[in-house]
Amino acid sequence: MFAFPGAVGAPYSEGCNQLIRDHGAELVTSARDMVEAMGWQTDAQLSEAQSKGIERQLFPELTEEEQRVVALLSRQNDLQVNTLSVQSNLPVGRLAALLFSLEMKGVVKTLAGGTYHLL
Repeated sequence: MFAFPGAVGAPYSEGCNQLIRDHGAELVTSARDMVEAMGWQTDAQLSEAQSKGIERQLFPELTEEEQRVVALLSRQNDLQVNTLSVQSNLPVGRLAALLFSLEMKGVVKTLAGGTYHLL
């Protein structure tokens, strides 16, 4: 089980924070955390890829919605999810799934404060 941490003291964060505190769930702060926790990439594969300078596909296949998000970030990088939602006209839930997919593809990374950075 995995959990994203929430603000300390916030009622909506109590469940996730308690699971993490009691070791009932793994702390997840990025797609990399999930990949590592699931063992989807062995240490040998990761070391080999990093030694060759391979971080992601040169031209990853992106859906139309993913391309829309990438286009927004290419015009103005380091946008928060709420800003991306308004500018892309995508609901936050759908956008969160797209951003996770883009992070898994190595196209974006999450920064502090729910900000996304185009790599």
